[in-house]
Amino acid sequence: MTGTSRRIIGYVAACLASAIVGSGLTAGTLVLLYQGALPTPSAQQEPTSTPAPTLPPQEVITKIVPGDNAVVPIAEKAMPSIVGIRVTDGTTGPFATTDEGSGIVVWADGYILTNNHVVENVFDTNGELITGATIDVYVQNRADAYPATVVGRDARTDLALLKIDATDLTPAEFGDSDRLVVGELAVAIGNPGGLQFMGSVTSGIISGLNREIVFEDGTTMKLIQTDAAVNPGNSGGALLNAAGLVIGVNSSGLNKTTYEGVNFAIPSNLAMSIASDLKEHKYVTGRPWLGVTVLSDAQYASLRNGQGWPDGIYVNSVLADGPAYTAGLRKDDVITAMQGVPVPDLASFKDRLALLKPGDTVAFRVYRTSTGEYDTIKVTLQEKKN
Repeated sequence: MTGTSRRIIGYVAACLASAIVGSGLTAGTLVLLYQGALPTPSAQQEPTSTPAPTLPPQEVITKIVPGDNAVVPIAEKAMPSIVGIRVTDGTTGPFATTDEGSGIVVWADGYILTNNHVVENVFDTNGELITGATIDVYVQNRADAYPATVVGRDARTDLALLKIDATDLTPAEFGDSDRLVVGELAVAIGNPGGLQFMGSVTSGIISGLNREIVFEDGTTMKLIQTDAAVNPGNSGGALLNAAGLVIGVNSSGLNKTTYEGVNFAIPSNLAMSIASDLKEHKYVTGRPWLGVTVLSDAQYASLRNGQGWPDGIYVNSVLADGPAYTAGLRKDDVITAMQGVPVPDLASFKDRLALLKPGDTVAFRVYRTSTGEYDTIKVTLQEKKN
């Protein structure tokens, strides 16, 4: 019997004795229990002791040898390409706000990709930078911050491209997100909680692909799901594969669940397509523009309560220089169908619109709340440039 086994039996015996005494049983009962559990040597034979076996010495690992952890070379390769971002709104006093996030160097001459929600709070409703607001970029192992300008932003994909005055940055290498498989290694690098923890590394796996997330405005995105930790401040950082290639842009702002270990990243193929468009055109090309704002389904349901208006999309405003206004669409109209196909809710409306391209002419069936009559309006879509 080993020393460990003896200790376990001794511990059990002590606990058993305590339980028996505590329950009011007699000592004789205790002896009988021991006799049933352990053999007793005969009166004619002296008990002998068996020496404990000699155990071989155990090797103690005191350090991690480089190469033992697959995450180490991934982090070493990608770390110089991950930056910190600090955004201040330009106000002073108790109402001043500062936001911090992460970014990825995509081109060596100063182009940084991040999430739109990291920087959007310092822009007004016209898309102009608020007076006094600043965006600063912090590069690994460099003491001074770089003032940044915003080249372009895309709210639909939650991406933004920044530019700093630098020419010697280390750009990240991007992988093909279309070739990902569930279960492969995933490593996240960013700044959880802000610049205080800049360059933090977490790891996990690819938990799912093409996870469709629906936002409040009806916009949908297909994202990478991972259990690698992605916290506030990680937004804009990199999700990497086993080769150290960026296969996603992490976004804590897209985490629409409260479940532990369920995090999302924007696929790298989509992210680089958006970044290239923003660099060249300052907007995402090829998107059709109608030139209206509409109410959410819930807002319209509340507004039309008891009015007898049909299912559809309520036009809240029409831009004077947009294609919808030119064609005759007006505020308070309700769009009920596109090309003869009903659009009873915002999701179906956006799905139909996404199938179109600039230059397409679309027939809208419209209910005029001002007159209670229906009309058909043909609109030639333009390209959305902001």
